[in-house]
Amino acid sequence: MYLLKILRDVDIDWNSGDGSTNTSDSSLISMINDFLQSYKGFVIGVLGLADLTMIAIFIWLCINLSAGSTNFAGKNNNGKRLLLWCIGMALLGSINLIVCLLYNAFRG
Repeated sequence: MYLLKILRDVDIDWNSGDGSTNTSDSSLISMINDFLQSYKGFVIGVLGLADLTMIAIFIWLCINLSAGSTNFAGKNNNGKRLLLWCIGMALLGSINLIVCLLYNAFRG
């Protein structure tokens, strides 16, 4: 629905003389900027909530690791969970970085 709203305002020149179609680059870039500006708060909010959830679960896993210090099998399982969770946190951080770079690249 929102994509149609953006594409509705793009000017296409069908009669350019040589049979090719041209779009106005400045209007397309302004439409991309409007789209990014309208959804910036939503994307930042979702990524921020995901970050806070990841940190809370990381703290919970660290507490479980220290609580099971006498049980070797439990400590081993909690250590594996913590390692996988750290890899997941690194992947989420890379997604945050990519979103930040793309937003700043298209912001103009």
